Amino acid sequence: MSSIVTNKFRVHNAQQFIEAFDEAANTAVYLTIGKVTPFPNDNSPPTPNVSVSNTEYTIWRDMYAAKRIVPSDASHSIPRVDWVSGTVYAQYDDLDNNLFSSDFYVMTDTYDVYKCLFNNGGASSTTKPTGTGTTPFTTADEYIWKYMYTVTTTKALRFLTSDYIPVQTLITNDGTAQWTVQGAAIDGGIHAVIVTNAGSGYFSGNTTVTITGDGTGATANVSTSANPGTITKINITNPGSGYTTATIGIAGDGTSAEGRAIISPKGGHGHDAVEELNGKFVMLNSRLDGNEANTFSTANEFRQITLLRDPLKYETSDREFSVLARQTYRYTLTGVSGTFLVDQSVGDGTNNAIVIEWDPTNSYLYTTLPVNQEFANASLLTSNSGATGTISVINAPTFEPYTGDIIYVENRVPIGRADDQIEDVKLIVQF
Repeated sequence: MSSIVTNKFRVHNAQQFIEAFDEAANTAVYLTIGKVTPFPNDNSPPTPNVSVSNTEYTIWRDMYAAKRIVPSDASHSIPRVDWVSGTVYAQYDDLDNNLFSSDFYVMTDTYDVYKCLFNNGGASSTTKPTGTGTTPFTTADEYIWKYMYTVTTTKALRFLTSDYIPVQTLITNDGTAQWTVQGAAIDGGIHAVIVTNAGSGYFSGNTTVTITGDGTGATANVSTSANPGTITKINITNPGSGYTTATIGIAGDGTSAEGRAIISPKGGHGHDAVEELNGKFVMLNSRLDGNEANTFSTANEFRQITLLRDPLKYETSDREFSVLARQTYRYTLTGVSGTFLVDQSVGDGTNNAIVIEWDPTNSYLYTTLPVNQEFANASLLTSNSGATGTISVINAPTFEPYTGDIIYVENRVPIGRADDQIEDVKLIVQF
């Protein structure tokens, strides 16, 4: 028995992931940061360990802050393909099994995205597509393009990278040309025909093309060479509509010419950009702005980013939905001697944690989750540097440790933080 998972299934899962952030009973997904201690080689972070022990326990002990992903932080994305003169682009073909691994769409320097419907027999593209009209158009190099949408400035700032382009299908009129394009799409239209056999002895004035199938209205004519009268191109003069299958008939003075109709996707070209361009990637963009209202420590760095789904509130069975979360313990110390240094181990003799930040003004010591049991009030803490202090007040972290699901892990080179700094974190999730 053989089987496949279709591209539509992957796109559907990407859509469900994005929709989860905006549903009535929505999922709470947090971007977390952590891992203040060095990797064996900080310049070459190791591949994340996805063992149960690591994803369910160790990552929690390295985590120190989190920010919730909101709907505006997520976008469908597709691999970036820039239009470059002299490049051969693939063309849309409803029978192409490898369509979504080919470059059959482009983005120009004005952030306009076009789908290639005909590449002139595999010739190089030398004329940049322009315009935002609703109908396919032919450029001077004989390519046929279909305008899909324009990446807005807002989307570009958040989701456009050197490797990915944001893509969306509109559900309401946002005033852009894409809404008009979606409404004007022709379901089951035929916008291109491939010449599969050029034949011989044909003259364009004496040659007719008929298109028969389960749709209506499609018409075409031919272009021929002077001698020996081969058919060089079949030109669509009316795409018709409603076709799921079509046969090309060629009649005239010549013999053996054949062609194959290329039928649009369901809904038509431009109807659903996410489906048509295989938006199975989701980009998440979260901006960490300084100390985020004194929630994110700026006294340390981080090396690990995760996505955490549906953690619980500390010592409850309720899900946490706050936007910002400090995932450190804060201990108010008395009788302090010495200075607690970041990244050092601190313990009570039987247990230890890692120092995230020391606030000498308020005698606040921020640490990761202790490796074993939590430090008890009135415990004497001692750090590797010899600093000591007795716990007088304990402020717990936001999340109940080890709850929810770690669904994504990424190790990075160390990223330092500062009160006047913004980290623009972009993650790509592929479905």
